[in-house]
Amino acid sequence: MDSPEKLDIKGLPPREAFFNVLNQNHITDADYAHATLEYREFYCQKFGDYRKLYQNTDVVMLAEVFCSFRNISLKWYGLDPVRYLSIIELTFDACLKLCKIELKLLGNINDYIWFESQMRGDICLVGKRFAKANNHLLPKSYDCSKPITYILALYAVNLYAFAMSKPLPYGEFYW
Repeated sequence: MDSPEKLDIKGLPPREAFFNVLNQNHITDADYAHATLEYREFYCQKFGDYRKLYQNTDVVMLAEVFCSFRNISLKWYGLDPVRYLSIIELTFDACLKLCKIELKLLGNINDYIWFESQMRGDICLVGKRFAKANNHLLPKSYDCSKPITYILALYAVNLYAFAMSKPLPYGEFYW
Protein backbone atom coordinates (compact mmCIF):
# COMPACT_ATOMS: atom_id res chain seq x y z
CA MET A 1 0.00 0.00 0.00
CA ASP A 2 1.81 3.09 -1.19
CA SER A 3 -1.02 5.63 -1.43
CA PRO A 4 -4.41 6.18 0.23
CA GLU A 5 -6.04 6.55 -3.20
CA LYS A 6 -5.66 2.80 -3.70
CA LEU A 7 -8.26 2.25 -0.98
CA ASP A 8 -10.89 3.69 -3.35
CA ILE A 9 -10.15 1.22 -6.16
CA LYS A 10 -13.26 -0.84 -6.95
CA GLY A 11 -12.79 -4.59 -6.82
CA LEU A 12 -9.96 -6.70 -5.47
CA PRO A 13 -6.65 -5.69 -7.07
CA PRO A 14 -5.06 -8.26 -9.39
CA ARG A 15 -2.84 -10.99 -7.95
CA GLU A 16 0.31 -9.19 -9.18
CA ALA A 17 -0.51 -6.21 -6.94
CA PHE A 18 0.05 -8.31 -3.82
CA PHE A 19 3.79 -8.38 -3.19
CA ASN A 20 5.50 -9.02 0.14
CA VAL A 21 8.50 -6.68 0.20
CA LEU A 22 9.91 -8.32 3.34
CA ASN A 23 9.98 -11.84 1.88
CA GLN A 24 10.34 -10.71 -1.73
CA ASN A 25 7.52 -12.88 -3.07
CA HIS A 26 4.03 -12.62 -4.55
CA ILE A 27 0.85 -13.94 -2.99
CA THR A 28 0.20 -17.65 -3.61
CA ASP A 29 -2.68 -18.79 -5.80
CA ALA A 30 -4.39 -20.33 -2.76
CA ASP A 31 -4.08 -17.12 -0.71
CA TYR A 32 -5.40 -15.02 -3.58
CA ALA A 33 -8.33 -17.40 -4.05
CA HIS A 34 -9.09 -17.07 -0.33
CA ALA A 35 -8.90 -13.25 -0.57
CA THR A 36 -11.27 -13.33 -3.56
CA LEU A 37 -13.74 -15.47 -1.61
CA GLU A 38 -13.61 -13.12 1.40
CA TYR A 39 -14.01 -10.08 -0.84
CA ARG A 40 -17.13 -11.57 -2.39
CA GLU A 41 -18.67 -13.12 0.76
CA PHE A 42 -18.31 -9.92 2.80
CA TYR A 43 -19.68 -7.73 -0.01
CA CYS A 44 -16.60 -5.54 -0.34
CA GLN A 45 -17.01 -2.83 -2.97
CA LYS A 46 -13.61 -1.12 -2.70
CA PHE A 47 -10.20 -2.24 -1.53
CA GLY A 48 -10.71 0.01 1.52
CA ASP A 49 -13.66 -2.19 2.52
CA TYR A 50 -11.42 -5.24 2.39
CA ARG A 51 -8.74 -3.52 4.48
CA LYS A 52 -11.38 -2.54 7.05
CA LEU A 53 -12.59 -6.15 7.16
CA TYR A 54 -9.01 -7.34 7.74
CA GLN A 55 -8.44 -4.81 10.53
CA ASN A 56 -11.72 -5.60 12.26
CA THR A 57 -11.05 -9.33 12.04
CA ASP A 58 -7.54 -8.84 13.40
CA VAL A 59 -8.78 -6.80 16.36
CA VAL A 60 -11.57 -9.27 17.17
CA MET A 61 -9.17 -12.24 17.08
CA LEU A 62 -6.63 -10.44 19.28
CA ALA A 63 -9.40 -9.52 21.72
CA GLU A 64 -10.56 -13.15 21.81
CA VAL A 65 -7.04 -14.37 22.57
CA PHE A 66 -6.58 -11.75 25.28
CA CYS A 67 -9.96 -12.55 26.88
CA SER A 68 -9.02 -16.21 26.98
CA PHE A 69 -5.64 -15.36 28.54
CA ARG A 70 -7.38 -13.07 31.03
CA ASN A 71 -9.80 -15.82 32.09
CA ILE A 72 -6.93 -18.28 32.59
CA SER A 73 -4.95 -15.75 34.64
CA LEU A 74 -7.96 -14.96 36.81
CA LYS A 75 -8.74 -18.65 37.32
CA TRP A 76 -5.20 -19.87 38.05
CA TYR A 77 -3.66 -16.88 39.84
CA GLY A 78 -6.55 -14.60 40.80
CA LEU A 79 -4.69 -11.81 38.99
CA ASP A 80 -6.22 -9.62 36.29
CA PRO A 81 -3.83 -8.86 33.38
CA VAL A 82 -5.63 -5.59 32.58
CA ARG A 83 -4.25 -4.19 35.83
CA TYR A 84 -0.64 -4.68 34.73
CA LEU A 85 1.49 -2.73 32.28
CA SER A 86 3.49 -5.77 31.22
CA ILE A 87 3.47 -9.55 31.39
CA ILE A 88 6.66 -9.31 33.46
CA GLU A 89 4.79 -7.54 36.27
CA LEU A 90 1.98 -10.10 36.14
CA THR A 91 4.34 -13.09 36.26
CA PHE A 92 6.32 -11.53 39.11
CA ASP A 93 3.15 -11.13 41.18
CA ALA A 94 2.02 -14.65 40.26
CA CYS A 95 5.38 -15.99 41.42
CA LEU A 96 5.19 -14.15 44.74
CA LYS A 97 1.61 -15.32 45.26
CA LEU A 98 2.38 -18.98 44.52
CA CYS A 99 5.64 -19.03 46.52
CA LYS A 100 3.99 -17.27 49.47
CA ILE A 101 7.12 -15.22 50.12
CA GLU A 102 6.72 -11.84 51.75
CA LEU A 103 9.30 -9.40 50.46
CA LYS A 104 10.84 -7.21 53.15
CA LEU A 105 11.02 -3.49 52.61
CA LEU A 106 14.43 -1.90 52.53
CA GLY A 107 14.60 0.41 55.55
CA ASN A 108 17.94 2.01 54.78
CA ILE A 109 18.37 4.41 51.87
CA ASN A 110 21.95 3.19 51.32
CA ASP A 111 20.69 -0.38 50.86
CA TYR A 112 18.25 0.87 48.24
CA ILE A 113 20.96 2.84 46.44
CA TRP A 114 23.21 -0.23 46.44
CA PHE A 115 20.45 -2.37 44.88
CA GLU A 116 19.80 0.28 42.24
CA SER A 117 23.51 0.45 41.39
CA GLN A 118 23.68 -3.33 40.89
CA MET A 119 20.91 -3.54 38.29
CA ARG A 120 22.07 -4.72 34.90
CA GLY A 121 20.39 -4.60 31.54
CA ASP A 122 20.64 -6.66 28.44
CA ILE A 123 20.08 -6.05 24.78
CA CYS A 124 18.53 -8.26 22.19
CA LEU A 125 18.01 -6.94 18.70
CA VAL A 126 17.92 -7.74 15.05
CA GLY A 127 19.96 -5.13 13.25
CA LYS A 128 18.55 -6.05 9.87
CA ARG A 129 14.82 -6.52 9.27
CA PHE A 130 15.19 -9.33 6.78
CA ALA A 131 17.98 -11.81 6.21
CA LYS A 132 17.93 -14.58 3.64
CA ALA A 133 20.26 -17.54 3.67
CA ASN A 134 21.34 -19.17 0.42
CA ASN A 135 22.74 -22.68 0.80
CA HIS A 136 22.06 -26.31 -0.06
CA LEU A 137 20.17 -26.86 3.21
CA LEU A 138 17.35 -24.71 1.80
CA PRO A 139 16.41 -26.55 -1.39
CA LYS A 140 13.30 -24.45 -2.13
CA SER A 141 15.16 -21.15 -2.25
CA TYR A 142 18.77 -22.15 -2.99
CA ASP A 143 20.26 -20.32 -5.97
CA CYS A 144 23.62 -21.80 -6.98
CA SER A 145 24.45 -18.70 -9.04
CA LYS A 146 24.55 -16.56 -5.88
CA PRO A 147 27.13 -16.70 -3.05
CA ILE A 148 26.51 -19.31 -0.36
CA THR A 149 25.30 -17.67 2.84
CA TYR A 150 24.10 -18.83 6.25
CA ILE A 151 22.30 -17.13 9.12
CA LEU A 152 23.78 -17.44 12.58
CA ALA A 153 21.82 -16.15 15.58
CA LEU A 154 23.93 -15.52 18.66
CA TYR A 155 22.97 -14.52 22.15
CA ALA A 156 26.33 -13.83 23.70
CA VAL A 157 25.48 -11.80 26.78
CA ASN A 158 23.21 -14.25 28.65
CA LEU A 159 22.70 -12.03 31.69
CA TYR A 160 19.07 -13.02 32.23
CA ALA A 161 19.60 -16.77 32.03
CA PHE A 162 22.54 -16.57 34.43
CA ALA A 163 20.67 -14.35 36.91
CA MET A 164 17.53 -16.48 36.75
CA SER A 165 19.52 -19.61 37.64
CA LYS A 166 20.58 -18.12 41.00
CA PRO A 167 18.52 -17.92 44.20
CA LEU A 168 17.04 -14.50 44.88
CA PRO A 169 17.32 -12.91 48.32
CA TYR A 170 14.12 -11.68 49.92
CA GLY A 171 15.16 -10.39 53.33
CA GLU A 172 17.87 -9.96 55.98
CA PHE A 173 20.22 -8.17 53.61
CA TYR A 174 23.75 -7.48 54.78
CA TRP A 175 27.11 -6.74 53.15
